[in-house]
Amino acid sequence: MVVSSKEKLAIVLDVYEKRLSKSRYLAGDSFTLAYLSSLPAIRYLTNEAGMGELIMERAKINAWWDDISGRAA
Repeated sequence: MVVSSKEKLAIVLDVYEKRLSKSRYLAGDSFTLAYLSSLPAIRYLTNEAGMGELIMERAKINAWWDDISGRAA
């Protein structure tokens, strides 16, 4: 089940990677409150779940993640 879920997530992240090749953020070039909902899930994925490679191996997502997770509170 974990492998299947990881494969499905990889497909979604590939879509994100494609979107981020066309704009700074997933929905355009502006940061919005919607991205705040991504923070806990991706932080869990990269830290607790040990699947950070799914983010780090995708250059655009990795840069996006660095941007949104490094913003001042």
